[in-house]
Amino acid sequence: MDDNQSAAIPYIEAFKKALVEIDSKITDGQRKMLLGHYAAPKMSLSVKKMAELAGYEGDRAGSLHYGKLAENIADAKGEAAPHTDKISAIAEWTNEKDERGHGQWILYDELAQALEELGWVTRSAQTESVHDGHDEFYKKVVTSFNDLESDRRKRLADADKKPKRIQVTTSAFVRNPDVIAEVLH
Repeated sequence: MDDNQSAAIPYIEAFKKALVEIDSKITDGQRKMLLGHYAAPKMSLSVKKMAELAGYEGDRAGSLHYGKLAENIADAKGEAAPHTDKISAIAEWTNEKDERGHGQWILYDELAQALEELGWVTRSAQTESVHDGHDEFYKKVVTSFNDLESDRRKRLADADKKPKRIQVTTSAFVRNPDVIAEVLH
């Protein structure tokens, strides 16, 4: 394990603890934004797209609700959320523009890892959107969110019961349980 990985463990564990603590307080819209942010290509989304995922009108509502989630996570971690741009407690701002010309937030790797370790997401959700090379997966999610519930349920009833399998080659680190126990201690 290199120094960067061992340095990240306390942050991952702090995010996990915070997410578990506030789980019941997370609104449906906030959860949709968080999981959509994870699933976005390069885990990078504009506030406008986050708002669309949650069904909010305009980027101000998205920023307000996602900022509140970030503030709650920071509080549960025992940190003060930044006074401005509360989202920076869970993501890093980039001036890289999306196809609409909006700047984007990149989800912190440690938060993404915490979501995976808690089982809230699977790497395949993110892999699929990145694998497409475009925003196609994201667009399908937004379309599904905005469809009538009855239409979505009909498609689900007609859909294959098992998801399509793709071959992905990746590498991962074998985690040392002693390191985790020591950090938690």
